[in-house]
Amino acid sequence: MLVTISTHVLNTATGMPVPDLQVSFSQQMQPEQWVPVTECATNMDGRVASAFSVSVERGSKATLRLRFDTAKHSVFYPLVDVVFVVDGDSDKTHYHVPLLLAPYGYSTYRGS
Repeated sequence: MLVTISTHVLNTATGMPVPDLQVSFSQQMQPEQWVPVTECATNMDGRVASAFSVSVERGSKATLRLRFDTAKHSVFYPLVDVVFVVDGDSDKTHYHVPLLLAPYGYSTYRGS
């Protein structure tokens, strides 16, 4: 099954989107082995223009990582890794994983 992943980045201190932030998408194949899938930058709305996609077989799970290069946008966190698992048996084929960024903190959640 093809699973798509979308994301956006908001600066919670200003309430504004974060443009031109590098985002890479990887899949874990073995412990400590990440295989790059693709990378891009956020647009003026803080969004990745095209969703990332990965194939997940029925009966299996995939561990995925969004890596945000936040060095230009955060005083304290130069890099944010968001690691999550998608289930090939789920009816969900799209996951939205946003990043809320502040100078001294960040949070993320599974959006819709």
